[in-house]
Amino acid sequence: MKYLAITLSFLFSPFLLKAQSFKTDKLSVHFFAAAPVADIDALTNSANAILDIKRKEIKVNIPISAFSFKKALMQQHFNEKYIESDKYPSASFKGNFKDDLTHKPDGTYLIYVEGKFNLHGVDVLQVIPCKITIQKNVLTVNSSFVLNTKDFKIEPPKILTKPIGEKIEVTVNGNLNKAIN
Repeated sequence: MKYLAITLSFLFSPFLLKAQSFKTDKLSVHFFAAAPVADIDALTNSANAILDIKRKEIKVNIPISAFSFKKALMQQHFNEKYIESDKYPSASFKGNFKDDLTHKPDGTYLIYVEGKFNLHGVDVLQVIPCKITIQKNVLTVNSSFVLNTKDFKIEPPKILTKPIGEKIEVTVNGNLNKAIN
């Protein structure tokens, strides 16, 4: 009987993800923008994410003021003059993917999430590649993509007549655990 239970659990383990949500409040978001004088480089480990397997939907919320920079003055300028975090306190992404993850065994899968990225009060349609690793009821999410500040009506500061930080390289990493309903 014990062996039957173990065999059945392995047999049906790919179905464990069915109709479940996974979430984290410790998603890591790093961004980098090359600049002639000083590169813009910041990180937060305070983003929230919910991935709903059944609905094939992901939602991410990033508190802008949670980004930390190597230089305090750069962080202040970023929040006050560049992103205006008092007026726009968070960035967000809400999107859907076509891939069915409910019947996938443990492993790594590449999906594409299409949705709206909101930054600086502007929604921009994005298709974001996302590597999902399923391992023992934990989803590990890894993604890299580029945002253009002009799309979000952000005017980068100009230094010596050259605009800085027009292209923002974004990297997202984190473990999402099964949500308790």
